[in-house]
Amino acid sequence: MNNLSVGEWGTPVSLKDIEAMLAQAAESETGSSVMRTATLNLLIIDENPENLSQMLEKIRGIDIHHPGRIILVEIDPDSDSERIEARVALFCESGSTKERRACSEQIILSAGKKGVKHLTGVLLPLLIPGLPTFLWWPGCGLQRLVEFSDLLELVDRVLLDSPAVFASSNEFFNYLQMIQKLRRRVKLSDMLWGRLTLWREAIARFYDADPQQVFAIRQVFFSFPSGVSFPAFLLLGWFGSVLNWHLRRRQANEFDFVDQKGNKVKVRMISDVKTKDKRGMTIEIQGESEKKCLRRVEYTKEGIETAILRGDRKIGGDLIGHSLQDEGRLLCNELDFLPEDRVYLESIEFLENLSQPGKDR
Repeated sequence: MNNLSVGEWGTPVSLKDIEAMLAQAAESETGSSVMRTATLNLLIIDENPENLSQMLEKIRGIDIHHPGRIILVEIDPDSDSERIEARVALFCESGSTKERRACSEQIILSAGKKGVKHLTGVLLPLLIPGLPTFLWWPGCGLQRLVEFSDLLELVDRVLLDSPAVFASSNEFFNYLQMIQKLRRRVKLSDMLWGRLTLWREAIARFYDADPQQVFAIRQVFFSFPSGVSFPAFLLLGWFGSVLNWHLRRRQANEFDFVDQKGNKVKVRMISDVKTKDKRGMTIEIQGESEKKCLRRVEYTKEGIETAILRGDRKIGGDLIGHSLQDEGRLLCNELDFLPEDRVYLESIEFLENLSQPGKDR
């Protein structure tokens, strides 16, 4: 075997020689003490081979924060080959050659559509035993994930990256049901939920001074681009599940809830076709004793902006940046925690109940 070349494409190797090649690579590092470090297995599947360079760029740096074994599977749907080819690379922390360096491993598997049936058998011996295994399959429909039951048996958590917009309410609620079906098989998290971290933080800041005021919310209006906005509905699910709202009436995109004290809460989902940016969401919140005071959160070019308005006059607000919007960083954040986010799951469950209005009466 040839020595491993360190580069984003790696060195070609037969499947049976992957482990030996990685071990040889660590031994061949000169002038430094190499430590093959692993805290997790990260399995990434991409069905667009043209995305490979972009995908490698997205995961660059993950090995620094989460050293481990990254297995990137590229599936070519236009290929009928059953053959699975492999490339490997060892990535080490930069630093003095005299220092002990932590290194993580990257394995790239290339398969045609007929080779997919052998994928689980190839992956199983490549996963480092005793470590959590994460699966990220960008662009994969939930139905296809459910169909890969043998693959799901290998992983501890699936990282979803849900679409931001759905064409219809039926499509949206079917998606929610698929999430619930999938979570009975495997632990889940969603990068879309991660993208809403700053939105949730912005809303929470309104109530830092008096947290009890959050229970006095009486109206919440969401405005977003045309279609059904998953980010807007996820935030509605967050409001409703955390504040214990119960659905009393739904008419089109208007929802009437009652809170835990029996107070009425009105929510309206407003589809604004003039807004072209999918991130262009606006949330307006009004409390019981704030008939002339409005709390607003909206997406701007500068970041997520909050405002407290009394009439036409702004009496407070803040600007929050886009620091958590980078996909690679979002992925890295998801790998920080193995347990599921209960708040996310409860938000999904709350939303699913909206499609069954009689269930909560």
